[in-house]
Amino acid sequence: MTRHSLELDISPERLRHIRWIGGGSGAGKSTIAGLLAEEYGLRLYHCDDTQSAHTARSNAADHPMLHAFIALTMDERWVKRTPEEMFRTFHGFHGEGFPLILEDLLSFFRHQTLFKKALTAAIILSYWSRRML
Repeated sequence: MTRHSLELDISPERLRHIRWIGGGSGAGKSTIAGLLAEEYGLRLYHCDDTQSAHTARSNAADHPMLHAFIALTMDERWVKRTPEEMFRTFHGFHGEGFPLILEDLLSFFRHQTLFKKALTAAIILSYWSRRML
């Protein structure tokens, strides 16, 4: 079970090495992130690649929208609901998984020294922005 987001130390100092890239579907987030990571030796974190692991680590108490979505059939998810209802109830659009991303990022650099941490950056691709358009 994952910790609740309020238990995370998300101080600016612990997250100062992270850079976020957001934008609509097809905007070039992955392309730009890959180029920057290659050019500057940065570690790349793709939110899309972590969704299965995040679902496995989630729980109904901290992620009620996700677990309600999981309980739906495919038709209930994509056919029998209006676009407004989909937006209102879709976990990815409301940041419900963001604490899981923060847990990943905070553990990503846990074993690095402060000196190395200062020289290391992560590029984060926001999966919410990819799915909003």
